[in-house]
Amino acid sequence: MIQRVRQTKIYYQENRKIVGKQVKYLVEVFKLNSYGHTQRADLKQLHFLGDVQSRKTVVDIEVGCGEVRSAAEGLAWPFDQKILYKELQDYSSKPGLYDKVSFEFSRSYSFASEFDRNGHKITLPDFLR
Repeated sequence: MIQRVRQTKIYYQENRKIVGKQVKYLVEVFKLNSYGHTQRADLKQLHFLGDVQSRKTVVDIEVGCGEVRSAAEGLAWPFDQKILYKELQDYSSKPGLYDKVSFEFSRSYSFASEFDRNGHKITLPDFLR
């Protein structure tokens, strides 16, 4: 299974003035067991404000089966059988392998989170509500 992620962070100062924007790309592959389930949990992230007033993060995810040109091609698991998860590309400002993913089939979804020093708000896709 392949997961590719595009993460957009927008940084705001007072009065919702945009003071920065950052887009990063991630590509991961997961080995599935005989039931079609992943065998290892995904990674988690911590988020900080730094010197900005608030931040919005939009995460666009596409998950499915297919190939990653020059990194994970063919039907067989291309890594040692003991490896259950492989981060092919850590979060990067360049698309890199993100653009080399070709899905045989996939599902896409997005979610957004906003937070400031007083709290946070998360907007989830319908199937997670």
